[in-house]
Amino acid sequence: MTVSASAPRKKIRILFLIDVMFYGGGTERHLAQVVTSLDKTRFDCTVCALNALDETAPSVRYIRARGIPCHSLSIHRVYGPRGLVQIGRLAAFVRKHRFDIVQTFHLISDTFGVVASRIGGAQVIVSSRRDMDALNGGMRRVARRVCGRFVDRYVAVCNAVADNISAQESVPRAKIQTIYNGVDFSQFFVPSLEERGAMREKLGIGRDAFVIGNVSVFRPAKDYASFFAALKKVAPFIPELKALAIGPGPLQQAYRRQCESDEVLRDIVVFTGGVFNVRDYVSIMDVACLCPSENEGLSNAILEEMAIGKPIVATDVGGNAELIVHEESGFITRPRNVDELADTFLRLYRSPQLRQEIGRKARERAHKHFAIETMIKNMEQFYEQLCGRDS
Repeated sequence: MTVSASAPRKKIRILFLIDVMFYGGGTERHLAQVVTSLDKTRFDCTVCALNALDETAPSVRYIRARGIPCHSLSIHRVYGPRGLVQIGRLAAFVRKHRFDIVQTFHLISDTFGVVASRIGGAQVIVSSRRDMDALNGGMRRVARRVCGRFVDRYVAVCNAVADNISAQESVPRAKIQTIYNGVDFSQFFVPSLEERGAMREKLGIGRDAFVIGNVSVFRPAKDYASFFAALKKVAPFIPELKALAIGPGPLQQAYRRQCESDEVLRDIVVFTGGVFNVRDYVSIMDVACLCPSENEGLSNAILEEMAIGKPIVATDVGGNAELIVHEESGFITRPRNVDELADTFLRLYRSPQLRQEIGRKARERAHKHFAIETMIKNMEQFYEQLCGRDS
């Protein structure tokens, strides 16, 4: 029997494995963006959190609302006799659904998940790397290197991360594909003055206040201590200073208590908790700051802030310098350098014209190089090439 040349091709089935879907951080929001944007006539996506999944998490609700399976395998122990049983569970899940590609995010998925997926017969295993892996030393890094022999390809969010994978894990550079994150310009646009004013009023922030904002999950890799220290240094020189601390995370309450007990910061810092759509909050900022971090990859927060046209201050870590052209579309500072961070805040405060010009160029750069359409097109081509198809 002859098969018609116009017969539809079988969809590529992809399992996205992530350690948790809980805090709503950059990786979770990126994953939600990817699985809901891939061409549904060519790709069939499933999302699984190996461990914790918060049913109320914005990313989970966003994915499910678009008809994509998103659930937890409730794997709480990955070593010892119980770990072997859990490997069998995941392997059986992969075998049952006959996934063409398994793509992993984070440490447990990159190790335990990779081994179980290979046992389960996954055709192609992809490890997705989104930071410089600065927090994983010793045995964790050894485990990644050992399990890496079962990984077919790596996806890095920037060239800095790709180079780091190659150097730290002895992975041939040709095995690593760089695909930059993308931003959806239909969701992130320059707000009107009326919108900015209404949002400021909602948060109890005056229309004439100078607002510095930070979108980061509260965890050790994000050096909020330097951010708050810089705010204290500039507070005497900025009469109506306000700061937005946007994000969830395990250290949020500790920092909240710290600020409430500080006579300067208690009147400056506004904690919002985690928010899925940050546009309204970013819209009221005069300056956006990526919380001084030593473990960045390619920040979704920076991309979103660029798309809204905000002047950004970020540390020289990971792919930040691939996103931002220093003193043209933003500012790059050294990690944990409070004085440099404070000086940059003051420079931007004292020059509204500079803020406007930097913000305009940031938006132009994001639109030209980091649109979501470009990212999704590159990912679709990558997946089809992995499966031996021409895109």
